[in-house]
Amino acid sequence: MCAGKPAGGRGNRAAQKAALACPGAVATVGRLEVQPNAVNIVADKVTLSLDLRSMEIRELEQMEQQIFQALAETAAEAGVSYAIKLSLDSQPGYMDKQLVGYLQASALEQQTAFMRMHSGAGHDALPISARVPAAMLFVPSKGGRSHCLEEWSDCRHLAAAVDVMIDTIMKINKEES
Repeated sequence: MCAGKPAGGRGNRAAQKAALACPGAVATVGRLEVQPNAVNIVADKVTLSLDLRSMEIRELEQMEQQIFQALAETAAEAGVSYAIKLSLDSQPGYMDKQLVGYLQASALEQQTAFMRMHSGAGHDALPISARVPAAMLFVPSKGGRSHCLEEWSDCRHLAAAVDVMIDTIMKINKEES
């Protein structure tokens, strides 16, 4: 068993329970489409998206199994049917340790606070990292919110990130010269 956290506030109980069982894992119900979408009519059809993220394939498999089991049990109890359609299945990717080291050294030299973290997101760096060394530099967002209307970053954090990136590029360029 494992102990992570659900992302967002919209995850159902099964997704939350599965994510809480895995360290560093995230399970998010990100979209719900209810038909008909009316206050006083029992839904005929509900479509939802489920996003599972972890750096460990074993955890992804464990979360999927736990959620699908809960779905089967809930559907049987309610006497309803369901179908699962897999839209995307990507493997975790790792960033290049040397590039991450450059970023960390630059942040330390510039006295910029930093933390190492797993993104879990399918950024461009994920497919690129399978072919060439890659690393990512994130800027803190207010409340940890990203990829939404509430996302906001302080200009000082943005400027510090630019300084760290420039310094990192200069270090790499100096070594390769």
